[in-house]
Amino acid sequence: MTTTVIDLGFRPHVYQRQVQAGLTEHSFAVVVAHRRWGKALDIETPVPLADGRWATMGKIRAGDEVIGSDGRAVKVLFAHPVMHERECYRLTFASGETIVADSEHLWVTTRKCDRHHWPGRGPTRVRNEPRPAATRTTAEIARTLRSRGEWNHRVALVAPVEYSERDLPLDPYLLGQWLGDGSTRASEITTADPETVQEITVRAAAHGWTVRDQCSQSTGRASTYRVNGGMQVRLREMGVLGEKHIPDCYQRASIAQRTELLHGLMDSDGAISTQGHYCEITQKSERLAQDIVRLLRSLGMQPRCGVKRAMGRDYVRIKFRPLMQVFSLPRKAARYRPPPERLRWQAIVGCERVTSRSVRCLTVDAPDGQFAVGHYYTLTHNTRLAIALLVDRALRCRLHVPRYAYVAPKLKQARQIAWQYLTELAEKIPGSRRSEAESWVELPNSARITLYGGSEGNEESMRGLYLDGVVIDEVAGMAPHVFPEILRPALTDRKGWALFIGTPHGADAFLELWTRAQADRDWFTALYRADETELPWLPKSELEAARRDMSDAAYRQEFLVDFTASSSDTLITIDIASAAAQREYLEHQYGFAPVVIGVDVARFGDDRSVIQVRQGLTAYRPEIYQGIDTMALAGHAARAIDRYAPQATFVDAGGMGAGVIDRLRQLGYRIVEVNFGGRSSDDHYADKRTEMWFEMRDWLEQGGSIQNMSALKTDLCGPTYEFASNGKVKLEKKDDLKARGLPSPDLGDALALTFAEPVFAPDRFQRDSRRYPDTAEM
Repeated sequence: MTTTVIDLGFRPHVYQRQVQAGLTEHSFAVVVAHRRWGKALDIETPVPLADGRWATMGKIRAGDEVIGSDGRAVKVLFAHPVMHERECYRLTFASGETIVADSEHLWVTTRKCDRHHWPGRGPTRVRNEPRPAATRTTAEIARTLRSRGEWNHRVALVAPVEYSERDLPLDPYLLGQWLGDGSTRASEITTADPETVQEITVRAAAHGWTVRDQCSQSTGRASTYRVNGGMQVRLREMGVLGEKHIPDCYQRASIAQRTELLHGLMDSDGAISTQGHYCEITQKSERLAQDIVRLLRSLGMQPRCGVKRAMGRDYVRIKFRPLMQVFSLPRKAARYRPPPERLRWQAIVGCERVTSRSVRCLTVDAPDGQFAVGHYYTLTHNTRLAIALLVDRALRCRLHVPRYAYVAPKLKQARQIAWQYLTELAEKIPGSRRSEAESWVELPNSARITLYGGSEGNEESMRGLYLDGVVIDEVAGMAPHVFPEILRPALTDRKGWALFIGTPHGADAFLELWTRAQADRDWFTALYRADETELPWLPKSELEAARRDMSDAAYRQEFLVDFTASSSDTLITIDIASAAAQREYLEHQYGFAPVVIGVDVARFGDDRSVIQVRQGLTAYRPEIYQGIDTMALAGHAARAIDRYAPQATFVDAGGMGAGVIDRLRQLGYRIVEVNFGGRSSDDHYADKRTEMWFEMRDWLEQGGSIQNMSALKTDLCGPTYEFASNGKVKLEKKDDLKARGLPSPDLGDALALTFAEPVFAPDRFQRDSRRYPDTAEM
């Protein structure tokens, strides 16, 4: 028998090998890893900021906001230290923009074969849908710059940049008309279009101004109209009289306001081709021409400038493909044709090796890791273990028709992250095939690996399947029922395995999964902090620089994988809860303290009723019940009171709690009812529940000991707090926690109830004071 050895080209480092070994011994694994080191651009590369200003890569700082691929602001989590002696390339784009990047910088591109591919042979060949864009390095782009005589790679154009709406001194359409066909030194506009005259009149009237025909004799069939009442004063105040240009406040206005300005310019001075594919606007003023180019770029278009010679002088001609309607004048707007999708991408037309430059990387808080750079807003990019693991396991599987899956929050995201690398690995395996339309790769042994989305209804396509293995990426972004209701049953029939991977993003469903997995012997868990992994591409000097430059919360989340660091308003961090879970006290260290019981009563079917006993610095193991009625819960609470003889028993009075309180009082127990929404005894807090949770946080920090239970730690680390309009602190509501994918913090509430009121030591009371009758206090 001949054995075929297939080299997939994947060389896992020591920590990735640990994960592989963990999945060999366990069916389920949760891996939390720090942010990988990014790639770099020349420090002189201009970067548009979210507030409309510009800065170079070398000037960007953590906390700044840049422009993401969707045109919205994204925060810079970390501006990495400047690196030297890197292999660098100059990339040239179809727009004429050039950007210098190091060889490992990442770009999201489509190739020619992705855009035009015809699988099959002969008459059966049918053109498929274009393949999705994929992430590629600069060096890879340089090697494959051209394909069959054409430019191979294209990058997406950024969406129109979203700035906030501004209170502008002059209607943007009116300003656009004046900039295009207005008198340089007066509030006069020349036009031959009755629709334009009507529009100018309406917009001027909104300012309280009037429009009057100047009866010009020198403009042919066009007439000059003067806007009276204050427009000229506004123009002078903006500094545009005598030197036409677009004021900066208009360049930083909202998309709608900038579009109105462009409509005014194009209605007055613009033209569109007969087919509606190209637009043009010509200007005498070079400054105004540059401002129009900037305006077009911020709206997602790629203008080109040239020189037009007319009447003995040079004019600046701006030509561009309209990716949106740029006219409101009916005769021009009628020619516009929506562009094909391919025009929303621009080609890379050059990638040549250059002398090494000082380069730098930014890590941004964006789902796709992309942000805009350069004056043309070019998009650049900021799991290979999972895909390599899927392919390796699929090849080795000896079961009949093996099935594997890679699941990301959205199918589009799964394709962007995983498809390119999955197909690259499959191409190394003779006899493999794939389906672009259905996003699967099939190996020679009939094993199939399919990409799925785990939210927005896409997860239903996985229901009813069987799976031998699944990788679940960024589980916090998926619908909460995906694993327990869909994927877990799919793995049951053939005893399949599951690998969860991700980075912390606050106290969310991923934290709940992580803490639960730690307490289950059937699960493998691994958490890799940057200061412990000692990977060669992330030296300690770089980590020290990151700690200096980043906020403490950002550093802890991105490099120390702290789930609660991302929210500066998290009340109890995972460090506090974990430390409390590791503490143990001997009985003589807490036995003198009063015993207190807290009872949290479930409100809904999926909530839990919890009885929590605490004595001094020690919290006993909570009793957790689900799906029981108030009478049964009251019985459990009565037995706990008899067993522990508490000095106080606090019961949640909300929802079904009143029934438990009434029953316990019928049985003769002394109960203190607590209304979570009631008034706090401390004016700093908005309600009683907030006060109790802050008291509990102080107790934990001062040495409190809790049981090492994942559910308890998840509950404690879940809620955030905010300041209400009256300045008082308020804890996050249970419903808001559920909306974030976290369970109701019933265990946390039960422990917090033990801090509802001060309770004195046992020697201040009779032991039987937990019950009536009145003789107990005699």
